[in-house]
This record gives sequence, C-alpha cells and structure tokens, in this order.
Amino acid sequence: MKNKPARNFGIRLAGVALTLYCTFLSFIAAAQNFGGNPASVKWRQVNSNSVKVVFPKGLDSIASRVATITDLLHEKYSGTLGDKYKKISIILQPDVTFSNAYVMLGPYRSEYYMMAPQNPFELGSMSWADNLAVHEFRHVEQYSNFNVGLAKVFAVFAGENGRALANAMAVPDWLFEGDAVWNETVLSGQGRGRLPAFFSSYKSVLREGRTYNYMKMRNGSLRQFVPNHYYLGYLLVSYGRQAYGDSIWKNITHDAASFKPLIYPLQGALKKYTGIKYSTFVNNAMSDFRQKWESSTNTETVQQWITPVSNKNVTDYRYPYPAEDGTMIVLKTSYRQIPTFVKVRPDGSDEKIAVKDIGYDDYFSYKNGRIIYTSLQPDIRWANRDYSIIRLLDVNTKQVQSITYHSRYFSPDLTTDCRKIVAVENQPARFTRLVLMDAEGKVQKSFTPDSSLYYSHPKFLADDINVVVAARKPDGQMGWMIWGTTTNDIRWLLPPAHRLVGFPLVQGDTLFYTATEGGNDGLYAQLISTGNRFLVVNYPTGVYQGYVKSGKVIGSFFTAGGYRLGMTTATMAPMLTAQAGLIPLYNKQMDGGDENVSDVETKIFPSKKYSRNHGFLNVHSWQPELNEPDYTFRLYGNNVLNTTQTELFYTYNTNENSNAAGVNFVYGGWFLQPFLQGKQTWGREVVYNQDTTFVYNETDGAAGLQLPLNLSSGKHFSYLTLSSSIHIDNVNWTGIGKGLLRDLDYTYLQNRLVFSSQTQKAKQNIYPRFAQSLVADYKNMVDSHSSWQMLLSGAFYFPGLATNHSLVVTAAYQARDTMRQYTFSNSFPFSRGYNSVNYPRMFKVGANYHFPICYPDWGFGNLLYFLRIRGNVFYDYTEVKSLRTGLTRPFSTVGSEVYFDSRIWNQLPVKVGVRFSYLLDKQAT
Repeated sequence: MKNKPARNFGIRLAGVALTLYCTFLSFIAAAQNFGGNPASVKWRQVNSNSVKVVFPKGLDSIASRVATITDLLHEKYSGTLGDKYKKISIILQPDVTFSNAYVMLGPYRSEYYMMAPQNPFELGSMSWADNLAVHEFRHVEQYSNFNVGLAKVFAVFAGENGRALANAMAVPDWLFEGDAVWNETVLSGQGRGRLPAFFSSYKSVLREGRTYNYMKMRNGSLRQFVPNHYYLGYLLVSYGRQAYGDSIWKNITHDAASFKPLIYPLQGALKKYTGIKYSTFVNNAMSDFRQKWESSTNTETVQQWITPVSNKNVTDYRYPYPAEDGTMIVLKTSYRQIPTFVKVRPDGSDEKIAVKDIGYDDYFSYKNGRIIYTSLQPDIRWANRDYSIIRLLDVNTKQVQSITYHSRYFSPDLTTDCRKIVAVENQPARFTRLVLMDAEGKVQKSFTPDSSLYYSHPKFLADDINVVVAARKPDGQMGWMIWGTTTNDIRWLLPPAHRLVGFPLVQGDTLFYTATEGGNDGLYAQLISTGNRFLVVNYPTGVYQGYVKSGKVIGSFFTAGGYRLGMTTATMAPMLTAQAGLIPLYNKQMDGGDENVSDVETKIFPSKKYSRNHGFLNVHSWQPELNEPDYTFRLYGNNVLNTTQTELFYTYNTNENSNAAGVNFVYGGWFLQPFLQGKQTWGREVVYNQDTTFVYNETDGAAGLQLPLNLSSGKHFSYLTLSSSIHIDNVNWTGIGKGLLRDLDYTYLQNRLVFSSQTQKAKQNIYPRFAQSLVADYKNMVDSHSSWQMLLSGAFYFPGLATNHSLVVTAAYQARDTMRQYTFSNSFPFSRGYNSVNYPRMFKVGANYHFPICYPDWGFGNLLYFLRIRGNVFYDYTEVKSLRTGLTRPFSTVGSEVYFDSRIWNQLPVKVGVRFSYLLDKQAT
C-alpha cells in the first residue's frame, strides 16, 4: 500500500430485498413474547366450530364468551370478504397491564391481552372480550381469504411468513385495520366509528387547513401530526362501501392479494371496480368526510390559547389541575420530549417538575403539592406478566416514592391531606374493584358493589369521604357512581346510558368531566348535591378534562398541534335530557344496521387440558438466504404458546464447495431456557499449498442455558441476558488428508452477558438521551487443548448539543491466548473502513455524533418515502498489540455517515446509509 492516508467509501444497501424480509420478520417476532408465561400456569382450552380458545385455568367463562362471539360472527356475519375460513387458536393473556390484541401468521394464531383500558374515549366501553373478539375476527377473515393468487405462491415458497409479507405488499395496513374498525362499528353498539375522539384526528387536521398528499397520510411525519392508518383506513373503507356497495372491498382485496395486476395491485384493483383512479378515490373520500363533519359540527372556538403550537413539533398538555400558586399541573409530552410533569404559568411558559415513570396509562391526579400516578413494573422473567404500581411525587422536593409493589392498581387519587388513596384494582378477566389504602399502601378497605361493572377514574369528593367513580356495564353503558367509603353505600349520580364518561375533576360541590354525547366529547359539570347537570363547553375536536376559574373554563383541547391548554367562556347550559351518545358518525349507510353482538347469551363450552408444549416443532415458514458465498435454506418453527423455537437449515458454500445442515432449538417454558445447536459440515476445503488441498468434515454442537431478565423500573428500560454453553467441535479429515493429518476434537465453554438500559425516547429522538449497551463474552477450552478468548464491548449514549442530537461513545477490548491450538471466531468491532485483523490484544474507542439534517416528508411512486435524513460524524481508534514482539499498531478513522429513515411500499420501515471513511494510518488493510 502506498504511504498515504486511504479513503473508504461505501453504500450500505446490499441485500435490500432480504433486509425487507428480515425487517418484516422482526415485526412478527415483536408481536409475541417468547417464553412469556410462567411454568406454573395450567392451560385449558375450549373448542367451538370456529375457534380454539387457550387460556389459564380459571378463565373458563371468558373463554366461552370469546368462543360464543366468534361462532356468532362466523355463522351469521362472515362472507363479506369471501367464503374461506381457517380455524384459529386464540390465547388469552390475563396477567398484563396493557390493552391490545393481534392476529398473525408465522405461526397462525391470535393473542388477546385482557386488560381493559381505563380511558374509554379511545376504544370504547363495551365488554373488552367482546370488543377484541369482534375486531380480531375480521383479521381472521382477512387472512383466511387473502391466501390467493401470488400470495399463495409466496406461501408455497416461504410458508406463513412469506404469505404475510405478500399480503402486506399487496393489501396495505390501512385496509386491514380500517375494515376491522368497520366491523366493530357495525356489529357492536360501539366501535371506533361511533367515537368522536376517533374522528378528531382528521377533523383537527382539516380544521387547520392542512392538506397532506396520500404518501404523507400513509407514512406519517416526525414533525407534524398525521393520523395513523386506523383513522385513514376507516375513512377510506367506509366511503368505499357507501359509494360503491358492500361488496366492493371483497372484490378489490381478492384481486389485490392475487397481485392482479402485478404492479400496484391495490391501485389497479380499485380502479377496475370503481372506475376511477386511486388518487381520485382518496381525494373523494376525504372530501366526503370533510363535507359531512363540517355540516354537522358546532363552531365553538377557544377564546385564548394558553400553550403555544409549533409547525415542527407536536406537543400535548394533558390532564390540567389547578395548583395553589395559580399555575396548572400538567403532563407534557411532545415529539421531542418524553412524558414530563410540568407547571404551566398563565402566560403559557412551563417549568419542569419531573419526568414521569414508564407506564401504559399516562393519567394522573394532583392534590396539595402531590402527584399520584401509576408506573409499569415488569416481572423480572415472565414477559406476559407485569404490574401497575402506585407512585407518589412531591412537587416541591421532586422526590418519588413507591406506594405499592407487584400490584395492578389504576387511576389513583388522593385526599386533600394526602393521607388516603383510592384506586381501581383490576385483575384482568377476573374482577375489578375499588380499593382504599393509606399513604403507605396498606389496604384499609376493598369494595365491589357490582362484580359485572368495570370501574375507572375514581375521585374523592370535597369531603374526602365519598368517592365518585366511572362505572361501565358489559354492554358499554356508563355513568357516575358515588361510593361512601365509611358506609359502603352506593348511589348513581349519573345513571348508566350509552355514553362515555371520564377524566373527572372535583371543585367544591361540582364534578367536571368529559362525556360523549351528541357526537361530541364535551366538558360537562354536575352538582353533587342536586344532580343537576350542565354542558360547560363543546369543541369540534373534543375537550378532555377541565375546570372553571373566574367564569372561564380551562381545559385540554385536541388540535392538530397536540392537546393544547385553552381558555374560553363556560356556557353552563342545563342538560335536561341526555343526547344520543354512541351513534355511527358520518356514515349513514352501514352494513348490518345497528346490530350488537354483545346482546348474545354466552354459550358454555366444556374445557379440557392444553399442554404448553402442544405443537412442539410446528414448522410454519421457510426462506432462502443469499449471503455470498453462502446459499442457505431455513425452516422456522414456533408452537402456539411460543414456548419452543426451532430452526432447521441447509447451507452450500461456493468458496469451499461444502455442504452443511444444522438445527437450533430453544425452549422457553422454564425459568432457565435450555438451548441446543448442532451443525454437520461435509467437504470443507483448506488449501495447503499450490498443489495440495485437504478436505475435512466438521461436526459442531452446543448445549446451554440462557436467562433473559427484565430489570426495568421507574424511568429506565433495562434488560439482562445471561447464558452459558458447552461447545464441541470435531474435525475429521477425508481423502489424502486422512492418512496425513490427525483428526481434531475441541471442547470449550462460552459464558456471555448482555446488558442494555435506556430512558424513554421521544418520537424525534434518534437515540435515547441516556442509554448503555454492554456485552461480555468469555470462551475457554476445557479439554487437553489450551485456548481462551475474552471480549468486552459497550456503547454509551448521551445528550448532544441540541434536543435531538446524540453523542455515542463506544469501547471494546479483546484478549486471547497465543498458543494457536484453537482460534475462536473474531467478533471484535474494528475501526470502520479497515479489514479486521486478529491480534492477541486489541482495544478500541469510538465517538459518534448523530444529528438530524432534515425531515423531508417526501416520497415518490408509492414506493419509497423519506421521513428523516440524519447524519453522523465519527472517530474510531483501534490499537492492536503483538505479545511476541511487543509492538503495537494503530488503526484510526474519521468519517461521516448519512442515514435515510425511510418506508418502502408506504409500510415497511427501512434504514439506508451511506458512509465515507478517511483512514488516518498507513497500515495495509
């Protein structure tokens, strides 16, 4: 090499197709928790015509309910997407504190997380099991009928994961979710198509005159509020049904999933059956929505905005409480800032109090200098079991204390003297009750006035004795109930009706709260003593929590810039009769009318034992991989309860002309996870000299234990994985080497530690402001040979000069023996731009400074969309040392990288990077 610094320029773009496939597989893996349930759980199952429901012992009635609803949907309401149906297994998970569900391929299964949300305005208030069954059944219908045409070919060549990728390429996620939301709206008394908050997203955007092109509506933005694919999907699906008939999406999705036409299948199919271009259809749908809501909405405006708004950021100010010093206590979150409690002054400026702990529910209460809220407490080992604990924050001292541990409490509130706490205790699918405790968390009383009711948002009244709480019936009717904590008396302040209520705030004899009536989420007031009820203020896109001060109402109003604090005149209009609550909004023609599957009586199904290891191998997907010189074919397996992971593979290496076959297996059903690895290679070639090549077969095997731990708490996500394994490597010479060379057998131990910890990350943050990632790996021979290797590496993340900048410092150290009896694989993270070498001692430090360049919000052809372009300038320094000579050699690099945070096909996230490295040292690479 010439004596001058070298430059290295590369584009990290190789294998894009494979990267997309692996990216998609990563989303599938993220949808479920491997080995997430304790080994002590006893599983049961019920079988019906349409579904197998798998559940922990004791949830028989919920399982029967899910089976009843699913059977009804299958028998009476299926067929609108096609006549095919494949029976599915549904897993009920009752020990989590978040609300979600999914249907997936690879393997084909569904999972319901049974914690109903405290906030009814986002997902409604009907029975959570009914809600999930109606929505997720539609996804089962979709996957059952989208296995056609080219998607079926993908399934042949790649299994269920291949078909999932084909369906995602042809049928966008907005259609999957919009169609499912339509289903829940039509077939239940609720559904998001009846909830004003669901429409407020697009209403807020259109009210402010923002016009987004289709690609921006599909891909979103890191600087502006863009409603997600659920909102877009429902508007497009419902408009299509009303404008072109109920069968329109059956025909379109059939052709699209078949890839007819091959290029832009959905766009082509839509034009075929509607007669108009795809872009015209989208524009017509949005115009139709605008026309309908503009003709039906009220025109009330906020007289004075308290908090600012930005075109380059979205900021939420939620749950305002009046403080004693004239400020407001608010939870502030933005695309640049993680959830933080702040004091908001009358001029709109704010002062940080403290960062809120990690939690699924961001609701909180405030009394007399104390903030009380709930925080996530994961189980240290089992991912499908976590807790919601109560935390108390002193606004003046900024000190936080945990009131409870390993509990499932929600929406806590304090008495004025902060000596008593009321909260909802929710054991999903088992019971919900009100709990009264002291300031140390000792339960004084628990109360369940009606076991069929679900409770949310309890608040002490002014006397600090009585508690008002939102109560919802299984059919979704909601009202306000008053509980006398000393007498256990109950009475309805607001009798149940088909409305949503929540976010209460008590001022003297008045209860302020948000309620859904007349197609709006407005702020209401009710006198505790008389029951008289008033509409305080309405707003076209909703007002969520508020209070009255000096004749003015101060509340949190939903806008396209986020939840903003505003002040306006309180109307205080008397409410003599309740208005229509949950009606279909902006859609008058609905398939099925106003059916409500929740009215069906539950059929009791007999249950029987279900083994957690059922379908032990269950190979569901396969895929070819090309990573020159290796050509590999892999088969993947997971059982339904996800306690086993299996991988079988075959590889042909073109450099060595060798063949290999192997298996990797992990069992996640125990606290310690055992794993096995095996690989047999035939015909490996090693060149001895120009005329001689030796050939050998190699057998590799490993067995070990791993322990994944979740150490997250407070403000940090933290994970630790420990593993230990024994490896056997056997080399058998063949051909001419068989008589000349001695067969070799090696046995070594590998002990590994992987630790990561990070704070929460806001949407615009490239990396968390503080994070650590550490790896320690030690290998050593345990037979007659002598060899060892140790690797320590880490990355440390710090805030940069600006909010979204990040400084990342990396370090690594590797040491090994010099006897050369066995050489372990080299995983040392060498300086960028150089070819890695392997010395007995190697040390590296690096510095990276990441920063955003711009947010283009631009794409082309519905193929590629750029959300952000960001840069990184870096310096790497590696020093290697020879123990034989004592000489050291440096390998230092400076350079820059540009990354494009993008989306392919309006759906799959892809990161593409370009790197320029300037090599500062003269050594040959």
